[in-house]
Parts: sequence; C-alpha cells; structure tokens
Amino acid sequence: QQQQQQQQQQQQQQQQQQQQPVAFGGGGDTPVRPASKQNGVAESSVVTPLPLPAQQHPNGEELKQQKRQQPAEPAVAAAAEAEANVTVVHEAMSRLRRENSDPNQAEALLKSVNMLKLYLANVLNEPDDPKWRRIPKANSNYSTRVRGMAGAEELLFACGFQNKGHQLLLESGTEQMPLLRTAHAELERTASALQRKLREMPPAPAEQPVVFFDE
Repeated sequence: QQQQQQQQQQQQQQQQQQQQPVAFGGGGDTPVRPASKQNGVAESSVVTPLPLPAQQHPNGEELKQQKRQQPAEPAVAAAAEAEANVTVVHEAMSRLRRENSDPNQAEALLKSVNMLKLYLANVLNEPDDPKWRRIPKANSNYSTRVRGMAGAEELLFACGFQNKGHQLLLESGTEQMPLLRTAHAELERTASALQRKLREMPPAPAEQPVVFFDE
C-alpha cells in the first residue's frame, strides 16, 4: 500500500509540472522549466541557445590591402613630404660637387658655394624680411657664381625658390626653415672641404717674362 501511495504522489507531481507554464530566464530569450524533484534531487530543464557563427578575421594580405586603402594621416603625410624634400637637397648638393670636381674649378666652386650660403643665411637670419626671399637674375654675382655654375641653381630650387620671371622667389612662411638649415649645413661642409683642398694644392708656377729682343 505504501508503494502504491508513493507512485500516486509521483504521478500527481508530474501532472502538476506539465500543467505549469514555461517561464523565461533573466535574459528573456532562454526558456526554463520549473524545477522538479525526482528521487529527492531538484532538476531544471534549460534550452541551450545555438552558438553564434565564428567571426571571420582578415589575414595578413587583407590587412595590408586595407591599410593601403586607408588615407594617410596629415602628420604622417607631412613627415613623408619633408623627408622627400631633404632627399632632393642632398641630391642637388651631390650634383653640384660632382659636376665641378675638377681641381682647376675648386676656387670658382668655392665662390659659388659661398654665394649660395649667403642667400640662405639671409633668409634664416631674417625670415620675415621679403627682400631676402627675392634673388634678381640680373645680379652679376648670381649670373657668374650661381647661374654659371652647374647644379648651383638647382640647389636653390630644391630649397623652395621658384622661377618667377626676372627673379627667383621664395614664398613666405616658416615651413622651409628646416630645409634651408639642412642645405646651409651641407654648404658649410663643402666650403670647408674646398678650402682645405685649395691650401693643399701646390702654387701655380710663376709666369716667365716674354723676351722679344736679346740684350
């Protein structure tokens, strides 16, 4: 009789559990059935949601492609442009020295280098004075020491000077200052090297007087 009573109680509990509505968990999306007791142990029936698909991560080549397509930041672009301008100055200085490497041209090259130094030093010392930013082409020093020396005029163009009719013009602003300082330092080193070379060169032989008549 006791066993029959226990079986009847279990059947009544199962019927009550089936009649109770299905509740939802705290998230509102996971159905949870009320806890039931079987053999004295509480159990719950939880419906596990399906796992979400794994996210697709781009590989190395795709990341490189995305980086190329992204526009460069202004600071990065400005730094790259400044580096390119310095490279142009170094190349212009190399051409100036290479095109005038003949020892017989050392003195003329030194005069050209000193003239270029003066042009740049005037702008560096007084950057707000517009007169130092203009170089008349008709000036005799410019014609003989700069325009007449291979590579000298190209160095001024590399520093930012522009050909404006009868003169070379450097636009106002301070962004050219680092470039001018770089070129001026290169000219200083070149002038020092030329001065040493000229000191080491043997003196030219004295010209013998021309005798037209024997005494």
